[in-house]
Amino acid sequence: MKVAIMQPTYLPWLGYFNMMAHADVFVLLDNVQFAKKSWQQRNRIKTQQGELMLTVPVLSAKRFHQLISETLVNTESQFAKKHLKTIQLAYAKAPHLDDHIDHMGALIASGETHLARFTGNLIRWFAQTVGIETPIIWGSDLTATGEATALTVNQLVELGADMFIAAEGSRPYVSAEPAFAAAGIDVVFQDYQHPVYEQLHGPFISHLSALDALLNVGAERTRQLIAQ
Repeated sequence: MKVAIMQPTYLPWLGYFNMMAHADVFVLLDNVQFAKKSWQQRNRIKTQQGELMLTVPVLSAKRFHQLISETLVNTESQFAKKHLKTIQLAYAKAPHLDDHIDHMGALIASGETHLARFTGNLIRWFAQTVGIETPIIWGSDLTATGEATALTVNQLVELGADMFIAAEGSRPYVSAEPAFAAAGIDVVFQDYQHPVYEQLHGPFISHLSALDALLNVGAERTRQLIAQ
């Protein structure tokens, strides 16, 4: 049983879905502390002026220790209209904008008040759109508890995992952690080289939201890029 665990992210990059595609179960880790100005609430697209960060505004004043699952979207900000307009303008000439804008737009404009559910709905939509069938579950739906690595190991044990697919960026501290081996769990690190694909607006920019690939090259080609 191969399990990957990642925090829910707003319109994640291709590598996020690469990890998902290689797992038997993918856990959206929403039961950890929210980090303001992180990928949990924002991501980048490409416009005629270059890359642009789209940020989902949240209620964070005096909520210093809230979990991702507890974080609320500031729905009074009208961000949904702004994001949709920005995406439509940036990708007006993208070959596959019309294929996906209605469904994606409905999710962005859904009025969902919880950040995790809002981003999670978009993650599930994207995965389904490109044909990833890996089951997606919420960390908060598991009974496992603990802090940092202990929480990860306990979630893996609860799921019956014998392999943990970890992000390359976590290698320094995961490699030094004996708890995985003690629990009988092998750790493999993601090795994903960002592909180059047809893109609007000048020289190629990597590590954008995977939405950039979907709208430029379509669902089938994006699935191929994810599988590389």
